[in-house]
Amino acid sequence: MRTFINKNKLLSKSFENKFFSFNNNDTMLLFKLFNKYLRRNSKIADIGGGKKPIKNLYEQTKISNEIVYDGYDISKQELETARDKYTNIYELDLVQTNNKFVKKYDLILCINTLEHLDNVTNGIKNITLMIKDEGRIYIKMPCKHALFSKLNLILPNKIKNKVMHMIFPSKKGDGFLAFYDKATPIEIIEIFKKEGFLLEESNYVKWSSYFTFLFPLYFVWRIITLLQNLILKDYCESFELIFYKN
Repeated sequence: MRTFINKNKLLSKSFENKFFSFNNNDTMLLFKLFNKYLRRNSKIADIGGGKKPIKNLYEQTKISNEIVYDGYDISKQELETARDKYTNIYELDLVQTNNKFVKKYDLILCINTLEHLDNVTNGIKNITLMIKDEGRIYIKMPCKHALFSKLNLILPNKIKNKVMHMIFPSKKGDGFLAFYDKATPIEIIEIFKKEGFLLEESNYVKWSSYFTFLFPLYFVWRIITLLQNLILKDYCESFELIFYKN
């Protein structure tokens, strides 16, 4: 089974590279952010990283242990799993309106977290309370236009996770319930704008590996995405955004 899946993934990616030129770099702005704004005295908040802190997932960010790197997550247990990777850890429910943030950060990183909130507007409001005046907020998340996101909303979480972990063993530990309350670039940009933040840069990623395990399925997915790309102004599979205070 694993050999069959790997051969289909290879075929799908080869076909994609040969016939399509869609952007597939989903960390372009993340590394750009660090190259431009990371300093020795930077204070960074990783929101939602849990047991998989961003500096551990992407070692190319070159975040040294001397830099303040605090972890925030709804699960203290998740944070404790990677306790040695964080300077401080804080249990945090982003949706709660009574959050009172004392610490301010130069950089805030929020990767694949907002789609799990049932009230993204509140979540973003709380995130903006944690940034310094000259700071930058980095957001990365899946887009609800993506076919996978739509299936994610339909399929029971237990079944979805079982299938995903079987096909993609590297994703074991992922698969938390997702709501996609506000999960398009236009929606996220508008919420930040209302909070007094401007978009510095965006990156729309129009590639996903979720359907590559079976080439005919990948092919159907790609035809659907071609139509979406023509019809939807902000179609993408996932996206990166960087914001700063106006």
